Amino acid sequence: MRAVDMSCEVVAGLVVPWLGAPGGEEMSERELDAFEQHLLYCPPCMAYGRNARIALDALRAAGPGAVSRDLRESLAALVRAAAT
Repeated sequence: MRAVDMSCEVVAGLVVPWLGAPGGEEMSERELDAFEQHLLYCPPCMAYGRNARIALDALRAAGPGAVSRDLRESLAALVRAAAT
C-alpha cells in the first residue's frame, strides 16, 4: 500500500491504532508506512492526528486513577467514529 492509495477516511480510521489507544488494532508495517507518508502530505490528516495525540497524551498524563477506563475507551470510540 502506498500513501497515494490511502484516502483521508482510511487514515482517520487508523489514528486510534497508530496512537496505541485502547480498542485499536495493530497496523501492518505496510499500512504504517503508507499512513505516515500520507500524514506528511496531507495537512488536515496531520492536524487530526496531532489533535488526537494531544487528547490521548492529556488523558495518559492525568494518571490511571483520574480517568476511568470506560471514559478512555469511550473517547477512543469517539475518535474512531469521527473518522467515518
